[in-house]
Amino acid sequence: MSGLINPISLANPTSVRLADASPVPSGGGNAFKEMFENALGTVSGAQADADTAVEDVLSGKSQDIHQAMIATQNADLTFQEFMAVKNKLTSAYSTIMGMQL
Repeated sequence: MSGLINPISLANPTSVRLADASPVPSGGGNAFKEMFENALGTVSGAQADADTAVEDVLSGKSQDIHQAMIATQNADLTFQEFMAVKNKLTSAYSTIMGMQL
C-alpha cells in the first residue's frame, strides 16, 4: 500500500520568486530601475512557463496536467505579489508627494 501515493513535486523548483530576486543594488535611480526590471522579468518568466506547460498539455506533448496547473498558479501568485509591491510603492509615492515642505 505504501507505493500508491506519489510525492508532490513542484513544477519548477528552481524558479525564483519576487522575494528571492536579486538583492537591491546600491546606486540611486538606476538601482530601482534594475530591481523593477528584474521583478518584471520574473513575472514574465513565470507566465511564459505556465503558457508552455498549458500548451504542452493541450497539444498532447505532456499528460501531466498537474504540472500545468501548478505552473499556472505559480504565475498567478507571482503576478499578485508583483502587484502588491507596485501598489505599496504607489501609495508611498503618493504619501511623499502630499507632504508639506
